[in-house]
Amino acid sequence: MKGTRSDKYYYIVFILFGFYLTFQLAKPCSRVKYPVTKSWEIKEPDNEDPSLTNRKFKVLATKYNPVPEQCDSDYLTTADNSSIDLVKLNRYELKWVAVSRDLLKHFNYGDTILVESDNVNLNGEWVIKDTMNRRFTNRIDFLCPINDNYEFDRPINLTITKK
Repeated sequence: MKGTRSDKYYYIVFILFGFYLTFQLAKPCSRVKYPVTKSWEIKEPDNEDPSLTNRKFKVLATKYNPVPEQCDSDYLTTADNSSIDLVKLNRYELKWVAVSRDLLKHFNYGDTILVESDNVNLNGEWVIKDTMNRRFTNRIDFLCPINDNYEFDRPINLTITKK
């Protein structure tokens, strides 16, 4: 059976109304003013947030040695792909730390932190070069040579600040 002439007009009006609604919904609402930014004006977020510069974190500190038993199979390479020079490490020229993954929200690899503790051997500037296992939170791990003289064998509480 053929449709009547009014059915054809109804079908055409239905399609045109659908297009009309599509274009009306695609337009932004005239009451909301969207900021117009050009692609060359978009700024990347600044990692050097001044509020984080002086923020102190109380963390639990431990130490580790670059040996396969305490690290993964590539124990002389840190998480930021730096190579550990054992000669410099034994001379205490490398002052590197690993941080837990939750602290990486506040710090980046290569950031220098100030360590404040009761142990004067640990106080001072250390550089973040490595990441700890996922199971640890709110911790740092000092990279130390075997038989070091940092004089702490148990985890200690200390304060770190981004320099």
